[in-house]
Amino acid sequence: MALESSSKTDRTHLLLVTLYLAGILSANALAAKLLFVGGIAVTTGALAIPLVYLTTDLLNELHGPAATRQVVWLGFIANLILVAMSQAALAVPGAPFGASQSAMLEVFAVTPRIVIASLTAYLISSFTDVWAFHRIREATGDAHFWLRKNGSTVVSQAVDSGLFVIVAFGGAMPWGSLFKMALGQYVVKMLAAPLGTPLSYLVLRLARRTEKSA
Repeated sequence: MALESSSKTDRTHLLLVTLYLAGILSANALAAKLLFVGGIAVTTGALAIPLVYLTTDLLNELHGPAATRQVVWLGFIANLILVAMSQAALAVPGAPFGASQSAMLEVFAVTPRIVIASLTAYLISSFTDVWAFHRIREATGDAHFWLRKNGSTVVSQAVDSGLFVIVAFGGAMPWGSLFKMALGQYVVKMLAAPLGTPLSYLVLRLARRTEKSA
């Protein structure tokens, strides 16, 4: 029975890790296309952000901050591999059929500064999210999952939006424009964050029921 319980717990953890990595990689792979939300231009990679929010919070809730930080490092490594492989694909000669080199460049061409900004913002904001979630849980106990879920997002995404804009465009654009850009990105993320709360409760309930039924 103990082995079966451990196995079910491991499967739940593996599923959440898989979904988290899928969300992180999707957010970066879809970054080239933009859309307007309330007049604010955001990357279509933002469509994957709710999945990232969901899985990060559930990993933190079910498995704790240490396990979640390990998954953040996995996401960082996966992003490095994505960047390396996409640049390798751009470097090799292509066949006369299939996607053209210009199309590939439009989607996957990156500048070193943008890559550094993206990875730096991801890593620091993700660790900030884990830290804030844990601190709120220490203050509230096991109650109020919604508070630590959304509270940690409020803090971490402020770090993510501000840090990315500063590292990517600081010195190249007026600071007033940078502030508006960061604020617009942050507002869109904050509007999206609460939408996943009901789903988070549902998945959390199912995960706990699965582990208890072992």
